[in-house]
Amino acid sequence: MKTKLFTTIIFILVISNLFGFDDKRKGFILGFGAGLSNVSFKQEIEGYGESDSENEIGFATDFKIGYAPNNKVEIYYSSQVAWFSMKNVLDENVTISDGVGTLSMSYFLSSKLNNLEWCPSAFLSGGYGFSGWSTPFEEGSESWTGSGFFVGFGYEFSKHYRISINIFNNNPSTEDSGITFTTKSTVLQLTVSALAF
Repeated sequence: MKTKLFTTIIFILVISNLFGFDDKRKGFILGFGAGLSNVSFKQEIEGYGESDSENEIGFATDFKIGYAPNNKVEIYYSSQVAWFSMKNVLDENVTISDGVGTLSMSYFLSSKLNNLEWCPSAFLSGGYGFSGWSTPFEEGSESWTGSGFFVGFGYEFSKHYRISINIFNNNPSTEDSGITFTTKSTVLQLTVSALAF
């Protein structure tokens, strides 16, 4: 937990120093957000069926880096991760990292942005890419990988600050001794982000 808090503080400080770009959304963008996640998942062992669905509340992170060709569109790489604790098959508490890394786009809805450099605006987001499921703090941890996507809605209420609600869907898997293990998860995330542009 201390590592996550330290990392969050460092990102906020770095982003705060980068706010001096040019204050126009058009151009290079870099952002980091944090908040809450609700993870619904079930796991499948090939040939043995699926487990019951489980729900966990956790910590959410959202990182993006990319380019805005104009004031209404952003194109970027996005990494969204839900961090939560659960008991493994050995009845041990482990931290799970469940996330998506996507090529993404956000579209801002305010018509005023056609004539202004910045104004408050709602936006729609979406992306497609890869997904991952792992226990990053366990020795010998291996990541499960697959495809994933997200869709979302948000509001940029102040220059450089926004709130977002995103839903992402994953299906990472791994193979062991010829048997495929798959996790199917749906994650609802609420994050507040700082964005440099």
